[in-house]
Amino acid sequence: MGAITFPNVMIVSISWIVFDSKRLGSRHAKWSSRDHICPVTISARNANSPNWSNKMSITKPGKIEIAFVLMASRITRRSRYQKFIEEIGLKGGENVLDFGAGWGDNSYYIAKSLNQKGRVTALDVSEEWQTVAKKRLKEFHNIDFVQSDIRSSSLLNGSFDVIVISYVLHDIPAKERSEIIKSLAIKLKSTGFIQLREPTKERHGMPMDEIRSLMKKAGLKESNSTVGKKEFKARYSKS
Repeated sequence: MGAITFPNVMIVSISWIVFDSKRLGSRHAKWSSRDHICPVTISARNANSPNWSNKMSITKPGKIEIAFVLMASRITRRSRYQKFIEEIGLKGGENVLDFGAGWGDNSYYIAKSLNQKGRVTALDVSEEWQTVAKKRLKEFHNIDFVQSDIRSSSLLNGSFDVIVISYVLHDIPAKERSEIIKSLAIKLKSTGFIQLREPTKERHGMPMDEIRSLMKKAGLKESNSTVGKKEFKARYSKS
């Protein structure tokens, strides 16, 4: 949906948020100091401002941004996240890292898929999104919240059965992606794997070939890949 206007009333376009809102919460390298900003904007119009836009912050979302994202989550959570998590095929007792946990939609479905032996770690560098996720997921007792850069986190090496990367990697500056993937690979158990989903559109995403190259350099092998028109999904393991 595009921007709609009425006299003296501001109505904000939410089409991008509804369909691509995940990227606002997936912040997992320390690029906040660069004031990294989402290139896509919220458009709005009113009687006194015929055309303006406000860019969304990556690591420090404001109250309005958070409100819009959570509204979009309520609309799209089941279709965007539940199916993706179900495709992983969790058995229930795994130790799972949600890399780029954002406001917690992936962590929500991961936690529901685990039994008393399983745990999920919701990792994010953003203090704001961690606060939101903790509030939304307070009913779960099998989630650990960690605000940290994966490269400097205290998470134990070789401790995760599964690492979930969903619409996160493309938001990390290109020159930092290799180091991030290598740090994630170190956190995997020898039998563990990374379950990845990334957009591949030119305006919003990254090339599939770059993803494959990064994983290969980290010593990870690809399996179960799906190449779509707008996104790429694959599993990467050490063995």
